[in-house]
Amino acid sequence: MIERLASILVNALYENNFILGTQREDYAYAFITEAEKIITIFSIIIISTFEKQYLNSFLFSVAFFCLRHRTGGAHFSTFKKCYVGTLIMYICLFRFIQLTKHNDMFVNILFGVTIASVVIIIYIGCVNHYNMNMNKMELEANKKRARFTVMIELGFVIYLILMNANIETIESIELAIIVCSVLMIIAKIMGQEVMEIGQEEISWNG
Repeated sequence: MIERLASILVNALYENNFILGTQREDYAYAFITEAEKIITIFSIIIISTFEKQYLNSFLFSVAFFCLRHRTGGAHFSTFKKCYVGTLIMYICLFRFIQLTKHNDMFVNILFGVTIASVVIIIYIGCVNHYNMNMNKMELEANKKRARFTVMIELGFVIYLILMNANIETIESIELAIIVCSVLMIIAKIMGQEVMEIGQEEISWNG
């Protein structure tokens, strides 16, 4: 449906001489991408409203997408799968926080898992996916950004712990780090990692 709507809009722009014929594909892709973003964000807001988790949702989203943009990781093949996966992730996030926020043992375990996830992200840096399609120089730069970002987020978590902040707030950021590291591992296991060097493309399936 999104593709059909994008096609109608692009054809209208072309027929009214707003764009060239060679630009139709680029504009269609841009429309589809933005529409998918809007649908996803609107759905997350609805779930956050229903669960009354505005702050936790916001903190998780900022920490997760800032890091995910740099680390890469597993990707679904279609928007529908990605959309459903994102909604499930947020619902599980809220449920997990509600179940563990009063359990000191789980709180401590989660912090330990967060540290392990930070180590994984620092070690791997970035998993180059075909959607990212980075060359060697871009990949190395992104690895540095990913390592810097995860250290900033870990530092913020430690600061919140020392300040005795709300445990839900802390867990929201910790879970964002953990999910990013898990997606990186899944991408490697599924053979989704791609590294482009010059004109050659090498897939690492190990």
